[in-house]
Amino acid sequence: MRTKKKLSQVDLGKLINRRPERICEWEQDTYSIKLDVFLEIADALKFKNFNKLFRK
Repeated sequence: MRTKKKLSQVDLGKLINRRPERICEWEQDTYSIKLDVFLEIADALKFKNFNKLFRK
Protein backbone atom coordinates (compact mmCIF):
# COMPACT_ATOMS: atom_id res chain seq x y z
CA MET A 1 0.00 0.00 0.00
CA ARG A 2 2.80 2.39 0.91
CA THR A 3 4.72 2.03 -2.34
CA LYS A 4 1.58 2.37 -4.47
CA LYS A 5 1.00 5.74 -2.81
CA LYS A 6 4.67 6.60 -3.50
CA LEU A 7 5.47 7.18 0.15
CA SER A 8 8.78 6.47 1.82
CA GLN A 9 8.93 4.66 5.12
CA VAL A 10 9.73 8.02 6.73
CA ASP A 11 6.63 9.61 5.16
CA LEU A 12 4.37 6.80 6.33
CA GLY A 13 5.94 6.93 9.77
CA LYS A 14 5.05 10.59 10.05
CA LEU A 15 1.45 9.87 9.00
CA ILE A 16 0.90 7.20 11.64
CA ASN A 17 3.38 8.40 14.29
CA ARG A 18 5.67 5.37 14.05
CA ARG A 19 9.41 5.04 13.51
CA PRO A 20 10.52 4.23 9.94
CA GLU A 21 12.57 1.38 11.40
CA ARG A 22 9.35 -0.26 12.64
CA ILE A 23 7.79 0.05 9.20
CA CYS A 24 10.86 -1.63 7.74
CA GLU A 25 10.49 -4.47 10.25
CA TRP A 26 6.85 -4.97 9.25
CA GLU A 27 7.73 -5.00 5.57
CA GLN A 28 10.53 -7.51 6.10
CA ASP A 29 8.33 -9.71 8.34
CA THR A 30 10.75 -9.44 11.25
CA TYR A 31 8.05 -7.90 13.46
CA SER A 32 4.33 -8.63 13.32
CA ILE A 33 1.92 -5.81 12.74
CA LYS A 34 -1.14 -5.63 14.97
CA LEU A 35 -4.56 -5.38 13.38
CA ASP A 36 -5.32 -1.99 14.91
CA VAL A 37 -2.09 -0.57 13.48
CA PHE A 38 -2.81 -2.14 10.09
CA LEU A 39 -6.24 -0.48 10.07
CA GLU A 40 -4.64 2.82 11.10
CA ILE A 41 -2.28 2.57 8.11
CA ALA A 42 -5.13 1.66 5.76
CA ASP A 43 -7.09 4.67 7.00
CA ALA A 44 -4.11 7.02 6.66
CA LEU A 45 -3.55 5.80 3.08
CA LYS A 46 -7.29 5.98 2.30
CA PHE A 47 -7.31 2.27 1.41
CA LYS A 48 -10.81 0.80 1.09
CA ASN A 49 -10.63 -2.31 -1.10
CA PHE A 50 -9.61 -5.02 1.38
CA ASN A 51 -10.88 -7.82 -0.87
CA LYS A 52 -8.27 -6.91 -3.46
CA LEU A 53 -5.55 -6.82 -0.81
CA PHE A 54 -6.22 -10.31 0.55
CA ARG A 55 -6.75 -12.12 -2.76
CA LYS A 56 -4.00 -14.33 -4.08
